[in-house]
Amino acid sequence: MTSTKIHCLIASQIPYWYLPYGEHGVGSWSSKVLDTLDSMKELAPIALEHVRSFQVTPRSVFAIADYGPADGGTSMALIYSCVEELRKLHGSGLEILIFYEDQPTNDFTSLFSLLQGIHNL
Repeated sequence: MTSTKIHCLIASQIPYWYLPYGEHGVGSWSSKVLDTLDSMKELAPIALEHVRSFQVTPRSVFAIADYGPADGGTSMALIYSCVEELRKLHGSGLEILIFYEDQPTNDFTSLFSLLQGIHNL
């Protein structure tokens, strides 16, 4: 069995099915699935309706999670829209937590590079 080094790990030793796609740190996954952005735009009104429906008190912490985000590019605009709506409704005092949860082998470097504007889609 041959193995490929991925992120300082040997693929044959990783107990997961997923191996990152493309070059590490440049958002390769989202750049290949840009057609999903149209679907995310269609989901935005539904997501924002749900954001508006939550009862938020002055001491609330609002959490948003993306499970299996890869490099995060496909959901980033939707999450930004949700945060903007929360700020509009509740002001800058509301604590908002964003969680990106994926497998240990995920390309989190791309995720953080896209979030910080180091790379664009």
